[in-house]
Amino acid sequence: MLTIIYTVALSVVQVVAMGSILAGILDIDTRLAMVYAGVVVVFYTFLGGMWSVTLTDIVQFVIKTLGVMLLAPIFVLADPRVGGLGGLVDKVPAGHWDLGAYGFAGTLYWILLYVPGLVIGQDIWQRVFTARNERVAKTGTLSAGFYSIAYALAAILLGMAVLAAGITVAKPGLVFEVGVVSFLPAGLAGLLLAAAMAAAMSVASGTILAASTVVYNDLYLRFVRGEKHAEVEEAHVDATGRVHTARDVWINRGIALALGLVIIVLSVLIEDIFKALDLSYGFLSGCVFIPVFAAFVLKRVSPRAGLVSLALSFLAVASTMVYGRVSGEADFSIGGNYPIMIGMAVGLVSHVVAHLTDPHKVVPNVDPDVDDLEELPA
Repeated sequence: MLTIIYTVALSVVQVVAMGSILAGILDIDTRLAMVYAGVVVVFYTFLGGMWSVTLTDIVQFVIKTLGVMLLAPIFVLADPRVGGLGGLVDKVPAGHWDLGAYGFAGTLYWILLYVPGLVIGQDIWQRVFTARNERVAKTGTLSAGFYSIAYALAAILLGMAVLAAGITVAKPGLVFEVGVVSFLPAGLAGLLLAAAMAAAMSVASGTILAASTVVYNDLYLRFVRGEKHAEVEEAHVDATGRVHTARDVWINRGIALALGLVIIVLSVLIEDIFKALDLSYGFLSGCVFIPVFAAFVLKRVSPRAGLVSLALSFLAVASTMVYGRVSGEADFSIGGNYPIMIGMAVGLVSHVVAHLTDPHKVVPNVDPDVDDLEELPA
């Protein structure tokens, strides 16, 4: 349930981002633009599943690399309003270049919010698990990490250039679109905005699929059909050895479609990128990181300890956010440090206590693919 909350909220972030860009391009209401963008992503994710996400990721990767990492810096630094790198440094306030400008509490928040959550994010792991082999998984993961740093710096450069050029922006979420239109020629601006849309679409399709996978495997199979995994008696094996179960495929697609529609509605209601981000990673980092990380590193684990940790940390994070909302104290509400810190502390203490007192520990299954293969028909 916590993973579903995280992936749905992260999908909302992407739909809001796509809506902001599309609204600027088409000059329409932002909420209507969210609906348009969300429908497109939900449609192709519904039709093609993980394979469609992979194929579109490749195309989107090429477009956003050309647009954000190559074209944007060239045109931004060449614009006379910015005056090159020297002009950018002079015109942007000194505080914007200070890595410690957020202070200890602000910096700690970003670390707590993203580092634990990204380590265990379902949307990231599903790509690792679909790699052809271990070498591809490691190489792809490391390459994506370094690429993300470079991509982030290019996006930051564009945002600083908007400030340096004295361009007025109505909403923070429109900075990217305004910057692209202001600095690049029309044709290239279109390419770069397509790149931004591509980045958001890539994450949105992956998180929608991640949420539907969890709903199908952990909720539908277990509580609706009373199974731990999909039955294969009705499946057929093709020439490549792949197992196909038509009914399960359509059930997965139906779940993805339903979640996609919920995400579009939530995007229209929330309409705030940062609030959705804080909500998604707040629960993921504050509740899920401790038990999942423990399952990775411990030689013998207690499933009961994991469940206790998840349940109590969820109550801790949710109640802290509610308290912050009611009391008006920002540090305790969504976007504050305390919900994550309290959630992780409660999760760690409860996991340790439950782990030490539980006599029924098990050895983690480190090679699930082998067990799955033994159950497939000859």
